[in-house]
Amino acid sequence: MSQLQSLGTIHRTDLSACPGPPTNGQRLRTTNQKKPREMRLGILNILSLNKKEEECIDIMIQKKLDIFGISETKRKEHGTEELRGGYHLIWSGGEKKRNGVGLIVTNENKEKITEVLYISDRLLKVNIKLSPWKTPNEKFVKHYTGLRPKLG
Repeated sequence: MSQLQSLGTIHRTDLSACPGPPTNGQRLRTTNQKKPREMRLGILNILSLNKKEEECIDIMIQKKLDIFGISETKRKEHGTEELRGGYHLIWSGGEKKRNGVGLIVTNENKEKITEVLYISDRLLKVNIKLSPWKTPNEKFVKHYTGLRPKLG
């Protein structure tokens, strides 16, 4: 006896009661479910952010980036700044205008940021919530932007 025969009797479902495609020329109803959007990240060693914010935003628009990590911002202290077009700069620097790291995020992703940790002038941590709902399995993106010390 073959495996297929040993499974027993298979009952067929009567499909005559199921509605098929409309025959009167009407279109089928479909749901408008949005596909989950990918989050696009980019990084660049900017060698000094002084007056280059506009250029970074242009790169983000051209490459369709959501988050843009930049290193060597050469900014003091730490903070946030609103840029043109709803983009936001988050940076972490030191006491002097040396080193420094930062992120440029879209307005949509700025609202999803749950935590910003200014670790040092070489490291910045940002948590971004992916799901708009509170669930037991909330998912986050933990984005670190860092600058490696130069050797030699």
